[in-house]
Amino acid sequence: MNELKLDAEREKLARVLHCEPGAVDFGQALDVAGMRRLRESVSAALFDEHRHLFQKLADASRLLPAGISAKLSEKVFGPLFSARISGLLSVDKAVAIAEKLHTDFLADVTIEMDPRSARELLQRMPQAITLAVADELERRAEYVTMARFVDALTLGDLLAVADRLDDESLLRIGFYVEDPERLAEIIGHLPAPRVERTVQITAGKDPDLARAGISLFTSLPADGREILLQAARRLDEGLADWLNEAAAVETG
Repeated sequence: MNELKLDAEREKLARVLHCEPGAVDFGQALDVAGMRRLRESVSAALFDEHRHLFQKLADASRLLPAGISAKLSEKVFGPLFSARISGLLSVDKAVAIAEKLHTDFLADVTIEMDPRSARELLQRMPQAITLAVADELERRAEYVTMARFVDALTLGDLLAVADRLDDESLLRIGFYVEDPERLAEIIGHLPAPRVERTVQITAGKDPDLARAGISLFTSLPADGREILLQAARRLDEGLADWLNEAAAVETG
């Protein structure tokens, strides 16, 4: 499990640095927590280095109509600068601009965004926009990006997104979620058939999905694991035993 989680952290760090995961092998001596702290430090440093510039652009955007700011975002600033600026705007202004942007560009911005710097904005974003962007990110198989926003979105938005995801996407995103308590909360609100299908996928023939499902299971707190075990028992009592045994092997 640790190796899977390390791979996930390397992939997230590579996203921040805009490089291939193999280029961050310098962090292989770190454990999962160390890799996460490194990624967060790098992300903060990259933002702070140019914060004065982003603040000037945000100040200028306040003086412009939302439609013009949206056109400048797409044609001039691009996704990276737009993502950095979004967290420095008033929430009302940022939402007004988002409503004028194309969904594919919003998805590009989401990939570049640090959810911690725009939590209020994300929670006040109209759900229709959140769902449209989620659809586009799922189409691109941006599971890492989607997982990064689980802690920042409202539970209502998360469940609405989950309702649109296919079962494999739901499992892949769950593997990358960092807060096990939040993940358990979401699982606790999912319809029983969806939880059962997640267990079935974990026990299926795809080794990557199986390892992701088992890793997800072992990372959950006790109440979250029990929800999955109950779903497994409803399917087959032996399936619950297999899940426990597989988790024991994975954790060593």
